[in-house]
Formats: sequence, structure tokens, C-alpha cells
Amino acid sequence: MTRNADIAKILGRSEAANASNLALSTGGGGLDSARVLDLIDSDWIQGITTTLGKTIAEAMSAGTGIHRIYGRDGNSPQTKRVYVHATKGMLYASFGSDGLSEAQYPAWQANRILISELSANGFTIAGAGNTADGVTNNLGGYTRPAGSIGFFAAASNVATVTMDTYNGPLNDGDTAMSVLTSVTGSQFSGCTIYINGVNVQTISTSKTEYAKTTSFSSTAGANIVQYREGSGIYHLYDIWVR
Repeated sequence: MTRNADIAKILGRSEAANASNLALSTGGGGLDSARVLDLIDSDWIQGITTTLGKTIAEAMSAGTGIHRIYGRDGNSPQTKRVYVHATKGMLYASFGSDGLSEAQYPAWQANRILISELSANGFTIAGAGNTADGVTNNLGGYTRPAGSIGFFAAASNVATVTMDTYNGPLNDGDTAMSVLTSVTGSQFSGCTIYINGVNVQTISTSKTEYAKTTSFSSTAGANIVQYREGSGIYHLYDIWVR
């Protein structure tokens, strides 16, 4: 059925009986289909009607687009409207002042996270003497690619951005999920991805999306996922989970 047909069915009318989309009631006033759509999509309704949400896997199977994903806030069930890619998974976070926008690509955690906002979103940055996010730009003369945050340490030191807290959905019974990231090693090399303290990926010198089959434990405490700059400039674009 079409969405309008679904709405009409909810109100006990057929599309043919209300082709002009007038308020569907037997008396004065009532709700037209647009208002019903608002109610169906309201956060309040979605929050208590968790069966309307999909798992990440279900959303990926349904196809690329914005889906309402079922998750939890502590012990309380919830759903959120999130952008899901058919192969990458659910967008967890985007970075930089010009990263993937909430209007087109709503993320589960947050969109366009700046360096100053990392801590509030469950990340820690350490050892970075030079950073850039589109609002503040201090990369020692190097250029930050659009849609990313950049960071590096001086000399032979190491700079890191670490996901200390994972706030995304986990299905009932799950203890871990896979991670997919979009990063670049920029001008040099030596940048890596660590998952729960294990080096799972060395980054190339161009922007590449890395799908990691290694799951990360959301209950392992610090260093759930860590983006580690070795001898280059690390640019973190966005994080996807599936």
C-alpha cells in the first residue's frame, strides 16, 4: 500500500473516499492525512511504539535512506530517524563544520562534530598539537579536506581521537557491533585504527572507507575505537556502524 493509503486505512477511510485529502471525520474538524503523518512520525509516538523502528540490519536490507532505528537510552527503548546506507550501515557521527549534515544525513550521535565538541559526544582527543575542523584551523600550513577534522602531533609523538563511550543501538542480546570508518592518512602515512586496543587497519594516503569485520565491545571501557595518528595527519570524516 502507499503511505496515503496506510493513513486512510488508519482512519477507516479509503483513498477513493477522500481523494481531496480533506479532514477525515464524520463531523466538523478532524485530522487530515498530513496531520496524521506528523503524529505517526512524532518522536513521542515513535518513542513508545518501538515496534515501528528497524534494526540496523533491517534498514540496510530495506535500502539506502533515512530510517527509524530502534535502540535504547540506558534501559529505556527509543527510536531515532537516522541515515542508513545499504552497505556501510548506520551513520553514527560526522565531523567538521562541513561534514554530512543533519538535514540530509541525520546521524545517531551527532552531525558535524567539532574539535571542541568531541568530549560531549563520547570522544577524547589527546596529544594533538595541531587540529582543524573548519571553524578553527591550525594544521601548520596543511589543508584540511572538507567534511573532516584533522589532527596530528609534533615530531615523533602520537595524537589520538578515541571513542570512549558508544551511545548507539545494540539489538537485544548483542554485545558488540562492527565498525566502518571513513578516514584519510593525508600527506604521510602511519595512521591506524585500533579497536579495543588492537591495530586492525593501517590507513592509506588517500580518503578510503574501511569496513572492519572486527567487532568492538561497547562495554570494554576506554579505547572502544581509536583513530591514531602516527607519522602523518589524520583526517576523520564519519563513523558508521552495522
